[in-house]
Amino acid sequence: YMLFVFKVRMDISVATGVAILALNSIVGFLFHSHLGGIGWEFLAFTAPGVLLGGFIGARSGRYIERRFSERGSENQGHSRLKLFFSIVILVDGVSILLYSYLRDMSLF
Repeated sequence: YMLFVFKVRMDISVATGVAILALNSIVGFLFHSHLGGIGWEFLAFTAPGVLLGGFIGARSGRYIERRFSERGSENQGHSRLKLFFSIVILVDGVSILLYSYLRDMSLF
């Protein structure tokens, strides 16, 4: 949003997003700890998934992006990978909002 709507530089937008995500993660951890803790079975699968997923995701994203750029992309600087994941995130968000709305209307 900062990047496309407010035309903020990429590095500032990414750094702001990471800082907000880190703050939300800490607050969420404290909130759930106060409610009774987080189950170890959940942490046993989530923590390695986050670490391995971050490592593998970053490498595979760079590899896929390189493959697209080697083929002579005709999209003039726009990343197909970023566009694809932007569409996935948009569809996911709209489906969650629609499901919540329909559930509140007692249709589900």
